[in-house]
Amino acid sequence: AENYNREESSKESSVEGKHGLETSNDIDPVAFWTFDDVPNSNVASDTAGKTNGLYSAGVDLGHEGQTSKQSSAYFNGESSYVVIPYTPLLNSADFTISATVNPSARSDEDQSESAESIVENFAETSEQTVVIGGYGLERHWIGPNEKGAYEPKWAFAIGTPLGPRVIYSKSKARSDEWSQIVGVYDTVERRMSLFVNGKLEASETLGNQVMLGNPENDMLIGNGNRLISSGG
Repeated sequence: AENYNREESSKESSVEGKHGLETSNDIDPVAFWTFDDVPNSNVASDTAGKTNGLYSAGVDLGHEGQTSKQSSAYFNGESSYVVIPYTPLLNSADFTISATVNPSARSDEDQSESAESIVENFAETSEQTVVIGGYGLERHWIGPNEKGAYEPKWAFAIGTPLGPRVIYSKSKARSDEWSQIVGVYDTVERRMSLFVNGKLEASETLGNQVMLGNPENDMLIGNGNRLISSGG
């Protein structure tokens, strides 16, 4: 996963499967976790050198990545995550958050509405409280469609005074293939945008609302048993 701050006018229940990252963005990221640390490592190294994270016991390192030259980490979708200590660097007014994932299929996943966490950087999130501020990337099952099934979509969520605002991808969030998911927020236009594999798939403004920030919570990549934006 990676995070960019932007100056002036521009600047992972979790998903079960492999997480890694590949980027061609010319902007230097504020933080960049490739998850190619040596197996059994406790530290998730930030290659930007500013914000290292900590692996939980359920994260398995050393898996094959998106290319033969990359490696990735496997998250079990239930109790594995990386915790990134709170820092203002990851909570700027304008930002881009990106994750490259290869989610595993779940049994009967298309039979009901549900949601999985990829990256959560929300304030006031727990089993008992409500999402207030911050942002996250997720995978949601939405429906039913004309066949009665629920379709997986990528989701980008941000917190507002009226509750979380969520936009969804047009394409399906398919299992067992690599996808790069990018959420962008522009505070001048109050616009949130979602890109999948480099293509813009959703974008809308908050209108009269504003994004509320995250003043204190750690960022989680994977499942830390916190309430996600959908309430799941």
